[in-house]
Amino acid sequence: MCRRFASTEAASRVSARPLPGCSARSRDASRDTPQRSDSASRRSGFAWRTGRTSGLPRQTVLEVTGRDPETGAYHLASGFGPGAQWYRNIQRTPHVTVQVGRRRTSAVAEPLGPEESGRLLAAYALRHPRLARGLMRMCGLEPDGSAEDYDRIGRAHIPFVRVLPDERPARRLSPGA
Repeated sequence: MCRRFASTEAASRVSARPLPGCSARSRDASRDTPQRSDSASRRSGFAWRTGRTSGLPRQTVLEVTGRDPETGAYHLASGFGPGAQWYRNIQRTPHVTVQVGRRRTSAVAEPLGPEESGRLLAAYALRHPRLARGLMRMCGLEPDGSAEDYDRIGRAHIPFVRVLPDERPARRLSPGA
């Protein structure tokens, strides 16, 4: 069984190499190696942002719930609600660096309203019904499986964030910078 943490920040401190897709495809019971689907690297990503009180860089592994093909924006869900540390940090400092697959870019994170959060969660659940049910259970919620219920849950409990990539590529900080 995949190890689950109270927060993704705890998971990022445990290992320098997190297990993308861990919640989607747990471990094979007969082996102790993670099993990943080919699309796991497209569904999970890293977000680097600035801590709102410490000012220190922070890293989180997040579920990418969708992508807008017109703008290139990624959609992320805050499964632990508006109190999640990464969500609170991006509200204070919306400039982030994201990596999905092998693509790393500077971006601006924008929290979305309840209506759009509900719509995005319902759309995600239609594309990935088993994964959506599992993620909701992990968040302590039990959906009935209908699009209306996922919409209600998204509006009431799970805020979404739009992460819009900047035009410029992400910079690596050099020792003299």
